[in-house]
Amino acid sequence: MSSSICATGKLGSVSMAMALAAAGMPTEQARANTVSISGTANGSTLTISASSDRFAGAIESLVYRGLQYVDIADHGRQIQSAIQVDNLGECYNPNEAGSLADGTLPTSSSVLNSISSANNVLTTQTRPAFWLAPGQNYGKPCSPFTSATTAQNTSVLSNYTIGRTTRFYGPAAPNLLVIDTSFTVPENRISASVEALTAYLPPAFTSFLTYDRDSRTLIKLTATNAVQQTSTPLIVALPNGSSAMGAMSGGIPSSDPNRPSYYGYIYYPGNNATAKWSCVFNELNLTAGSTYHYTCPIAVGTVDEVIAAMDAYPGQAASQMVPVFRFYKYPQHFMTRSYSEAAGAGWTFETTGFHLFGTGGPGLLPMYRCYNASNSDHFVSTQSNCEGYNQEGALGYAAAAQSGNLVPLYRFYKGNTKDHLITVNYSEGVNGGYAYEGVLGYVAS
Repeated sequence: MSSSICATGKLGSVSMAMALAAAGMPTEQARANTVSISGTANGSTLTISASSDRFAGAIESLVYRGLQYVDIADHGRQIQSAIQVDNLGECYNPNEAGSLADGTLPTSSSVLNSISSANNVLTTQTRPAFWLAPGQNYGKPCSPFTSATTAQNTSVLSNYTIGRTTRFYGPAAPNLLVIDTSFTVPENRISASVEALTAYLPPAFTSFLTYDRDSRTLIKLTATNAVQQTSTPLIVALPNGSSAMGAMSGGIPSSDPNRPSYYGYIYYPGNNATAKWSCVFNELNLTAGSTYHYTCPIAVGTVDEVIAAMDAYPGQAASQMVPVFRFYKYPQHFMTRSYSEAAGAGWTFETTGFHLFGTGGPGLLPMYRCYNASNSDHFVSTQSNCEGYNQEGALGYAAAAQSGNLVPLYRFYKGNTKDHLITVNYSEGVNGGYAYEGVLGYVAS
């Protein structure tokens, strides 16, 4: 299901059992028809499930540390896959979990060909239904690229085939799932927009971030009720950072400008609120009988655990520098290596402030995190005694002299708010009314 009408569901459930009950389906029946795989990640159980009847093999449940990560309000809101062809949008949209008409029914218009959890690998093959009924009026142009306003499919069930395998990555990142999806196309088509994988999360997931694995930079995003795109991996989280889901793919961005790929994200507010991300790939000149393969791994856990899993997954060389995140809670700033530490204490993430060396060595200075309890001021110092205040450990190491691409790390102070600002942007401190205190060392921006 594409994002333009996905908010048709009746629920915004955090609990799968509550959603099933609201749909009139006993949870006992759901369990009897559910196939699952489980693993242990960071001391907790991670379980992924797909039903053999209700959603035709789409992933309807991902539970970790007791939290349900999947919103199943209708037959479009799962962790699932869909395809749109020839710029027809939802008016020609084979959708794995079922159709719009399925609503909250305990069955799907899609057909599950096979499902297995052998060797703790969840494998499904599905013949997807079209999202709209034949000839159904969409109420507006089906996409920005066509004048068609009615469904172009002539049947409820398509002849496309969607296959998926879901497995645990392994000990290096136990909270990471490797999800491979294939689409077999039954007809010649000029183009296709493939949601190789999309996930709908409960409405409490309101924080959107993007993480560049190459530079190890975390950036805050603002999601709206219009689809937005990014070329760097996505993380969608609870505001306190205690639970998050991240998605990445080695195929994004594409090296072929004629076949763009991207991560899409959107947040629908209101009674049917939900947070969505997707791995989207575009294809040209599809031929009948061809099969297209995509990989879009996902990680769950705290924001820090998701980042660690992304760093552990191969595909590109991550920087050896470690990021230091900057948070703000009026009227002061806070620097930390742990996103969840600050977010959990009510601080608001601003940016990745700078990058330090993770280990010490010749020509490197330790950067200590310090705290002045008398005025709640957090700051960074090169002195182990924190200039007479409380030392909270080393954030990392900065170079004592400038070289290569390293830049100065400035310290500023504003007396009326008792706030230290640590930044690589000198103008930010001066223009913000702070007093300049000097250069702490040289870091990566």
